[in-house]
Amino acid sequence: MRRLFACLTLCALSGCQPKLQRQPRVNPYAAGGARALPEGVVSQESAREETAPALTAEVLEQGRAHFAIYCAVCHGLGGDGDGIAVQRGLIPPPSYHTDFVRGMTINEIERQIAQGKGQMMGMAGRIPARDRWAIAYYVRALQLSRHFPNTALSAKEKP
Repeated sequence: MRRLFACLTLCALSGCQPKLQRQPRVNPYAAGGARALPEGVVSQESAREETAPALTAEVLEQGRAHFAIYCAVCHGLGGDGDGIAVQRGLIPPPSYHTDFVRGMTINEIERQIAQGKGQMMGMAGRIPARDRWAIAYYVRALQLSRHFPNTALSAKEKP
């Protein structure tokens, strides 16, 4: 019995290496970038909903509600980067009212919500695409609420 156990142990310890260990390692960050996807595989980027829904009052209200739930904790209700998490010690996120952020397209805003940036984690797994677009519209509305172009007003509307 001992000999059988010893033989089995010896065979197990001297066994061959799995084929997985002999496969070449691919570094996606090496010069030349990532390899092309195999045929039939859809990239995550192309699977995203690329077109924004129509801007309606209902979509904007949904954006406000979702912004209050997911974004205001860090960004603050006004988008100044002064949410409750910042008051508790988190590094402040950039204000939505800086020239750089105001210069972003609505697609770039939605993409940052989906993928995240800096400390902000990507929210694509938590917020459906339609709601991310609604939040992006609401962020734009916050920006316009402070930086409405004077040229957009008619002569009657100007003070």
